[in-house]
Amino acid sequence: MATVVDYKAYYKIGQIAKYLGVEPHTIRYWESQITDIRPQTVGNRKLYSRSDLEMIAIVRYLIQDVMLTIDGVRKRIKELKRSGEIASLRLEFIEYRHRNDAKVVDLGRVNESVDDCRDDSCDNDSAMAEIQTLRSLLDASQEEIAQLRLDSENAQDDLVSARSDLEALQNEVSVLHSDLQWRDGEIASMRVSLSATQESLYARESSLSKMQDTMNAQITEISGLEARYRSLSDALKEKESALSESQAELSSTRDELTSTSTRLAETESALTASNNDLEQARATLDARETELLEALETITARETALSKSQ
Repeated sequence: MATVVDYKAYYKIGQIAKYLGVEPHTIRYWESQITDIRPQTVGNRKLYSRSDLEMIAIVRYLIQDVMLTIDGVRKRIKELKRSGEIASLRLEFIEYRHRNDAKVVDLGRVNESVDDCRDDSCDNDSAMAEIQTLRSLLDASQEEIAQLRLDSENAQDDLVSARSDLEALQNEVSVLHSDLQWRDGEIASMRVSLSATQESLYARESSLSKMQDTMNAQITEISGLEARYRSLSDALKEKESALSESQAELSSTRDELTSTSTRLAETESALTASNNDLEQARATLDARETELLEALETITARETALSKSQ
């Protein structure tokens, strides 16, 4: 048995695309991602119900106006269902679009008639004339449809802005209420703290008086220490002056010692040279002494020989 469809209550994807100002492939993508869009398949065509149209319009608004991602749209729709706001959005959509819906229904009827006529190779002049008349009426109403769509979008923007302002005010009131409760607790705590602080202040005033007396005594002691410091400072300056003079004398003595060390080194060098010359002279003298002894022995021997010969 063939499926009976009330075409007045259903739309083709091209009609919805034109109605909402989006491309058909965009609607197909939303349909694949959002399970709440469930069109019926009749023959080789998909037909979208009024509920599908409203859901597609909501998805379009959340993506193009609120700038949510497709994941954000899924989460937002769940939140709207949980809070019951999804029904409110559907009612608002119907209220803002009811006049435009009538035009779209007529457009669907015209397109369906044209498609049926083409499929059946219809050449009925009266039917074609009626279709042309309907198309002329629809063409004349396109400007009104566009204005209605613009008014609807503006109204939706105003509604969103109002809701956003209301949520901001509610959040602000909640924050102020929490802040007020917190401040009440703080005031009570501050009162208790103030009482304890006053008692502590009286005790501190008494302690401060004693501390002032102690400070005066310490100031007197500091004055004596300052005088002693100045005396020690003067003595230190005198010792520093004497130390400077001693250092100058020590430097002069070091210079003299260095000069004496230099002269001593030179004397030691000369003495070493003299010792070397003396050693050489001694060696020469020893050699000559040996020669003289040998000569003396020779003379002695000759004298002995001469004496024997006589």
